Amino acid sequence: MLFSFLVYVIPIFGGWRADVYLGQYKATIVEVLTCGLAHIIQVIGAISSPLQKGPANAASPFTLGLILVAFGAIFKSNASPTILDQQRQKTAYTKKLKSGETVIVDPEATTTRTMLIFYGFINIGALFMLATTYAELLVVIFDHMSHLSVAPSSSSSCLQENVQGAA
Repeated sequence: MLFSFLVYVIPIFGGWRADVYLGQYKATIVEVLTCGLAHIIQVIGAISSPLQKGPANAASPFTLGLILVAFGAIFKSNASPTILDQQRQKTAYTKKLKSGETVIVDPEATTTRTMLIFYGFINIGALFMLATTYAELLVVIFDHMSHLSVAPSSSSSCLQENVQGAA
């Protein structure tokens, strides 16, 4: 619950800090590096040796990484303005098409389309959560089964002996 609170409240201060002190681009770089460091810390907490020593050894890196991810999530407040700053036209203009038709190019429609694509890709990225969860499940299963050795021509009785011998 603390993580959810921090992820939604801290970007407000991140936007303010970017506007007043750092600037949009420097703030984004600092925040993305903070998220990267947080993920590295979480990976260190998830490797086998801290987990084998007990859950207390893995809890500290996980908690620290989680809090750093929440503080690194400040870049969310700077991502949309950075994307929208790249639009060339800020005012509406007319354009003559090859067919001879004259149309009004509205930058508001371009902004809407840009943000729909941006948030669509964010949602696609969120779907990777499912894939990584299943990948983790398979890695853990194979990690625990790695001590089993089965010869290519083994029968089921040989497999049972290997399983019983490993237990």
